[in-house]
Amino acid sequence: MDVQSDGNISVQGERVTRIFVDGKEFFGRDLKTATKNLPADAIENVQVIDEQSQEARFSGIDDGRRQKVINLTLKEGRRNTGFGKATAGTLHDAGKLQSS
Repeated sequence: MDVQSDGNISVQGERVTRIFVDGKEFFGRDLKTATKNLPADAIENVQVIDEQSQEARFSGIDDGRRQKVINLTLKEGRRNTGFGKATAGTLHDAGKLQSS
């Protein structure tokens, strides 16, 4: 598995198109955001899947097209933890935003 600084991920020479966390899509198709906001120490298992095309899944007819997706399983104690960075602010005198 190769994770590049621009967020692109490849496995076995093929580009990964989506990341799932515990079977649910994580940050849509924005792999850079997904890789930057998910701490490595929270990951229990990495599963690489050759997923059928959306048309094949919908129709039930295998068209032979596949895309690489990754499903990350989180460690038991990390499943209900928020990821990423958050900032909050409040308005004070003269309408200036103050970070808190």
